[in-house]
Amino acid sequence: MWKKILYTLFVAFCLPSFFTQGVHADVAPPIQVIWNDNSLPEVKVIVKEGRVYLPLRKTTDLLQGVTVWNKKTNTITIQRPETTISLNIGSKSAKVNDKAISFDSPPFVMQGVTYVPLRFTVTAFGIDVSWNAKESLVSSLQFNIPN
Repeated sequence: MWKKILYTLFVAFCLPSFFTQGVHADVAPPIQVIWNDNSLPEVKVIVKEGRVYLPLRKTTDLLQGVTVWNKKTNTITIQRPETTISLNIGSKSAKVNDKAISFDSPPFVMQGVTYVPLRFTVTAFGIDVSWNAKESLVSSLQFNIPN
């Protein structure tokens, strides 16, 4: 009797595993950032809802700008000689040189790091950005940052 019970349990638990197929998910390659012909492997890139985000500090460094954080209003201001951008965490609107602009990728904070949408932020300063989906490559098309 015990042999029948053990045999039935063995078949019930082991047999289904013979018929399952392995599932392999395609893993997207990591996104590379190229700026002024230099690869930036140390940059932590996040893709959220199909948009590429970079840490605010790194973005400001690349732009050779200055960042001002207003804790009361959750406002980020990025300044360069000719352009000033003001963004609010979680907001889909910004000001570029005091002109209101809407966009679809709001800045956010994750693990204490503020992330800003790369394309919106960089193009607001007049710098072109390209995206190569095949190679998961973001690159700056302008080699000299305008002052």
